[in-house]
Amino acid sequence: MLTIKVKYCGGCNPEINRVGLVESLKEEIEKKGLRVNFVGQDSENADLLLLVNGCRHACLEEQYLPFENGQSVISIEGEALNGEHIPQEAIPAILAEKIIDLAQGNDKN
Repeated sequence: MLTIKVKYCGGCNPEINRVGLVESLKEEIEKKGLRVNFVGQDSENADLLLLVNGCRHACLEEQYLPFENGQSVISIEGEALNGEHIPQEAIPAILAEKIIDLAQGNDKN
């Protein structure tokens, strides 16, 4: 089972609904049958760090890249995923596919 640590920015200038996006991501992953354990930002161990930045400034990247134990990092930066512009409504499905690829060892970053 893949464990994903979710870190949210402070939300000072959100372009997206950060919490709603993660909830939609959880639904997408569940639809695809992948078992994933989402943990909070205080959790010590995770396979993947998901940075949920509300805007393109991506302040979390300044603080958390590279991820402390060499695990994979995916960054949502407002309406962008790892720097590529994607409308908010499309991010959960695309992100779910990236996570499935990662879980299966087929990461295509």
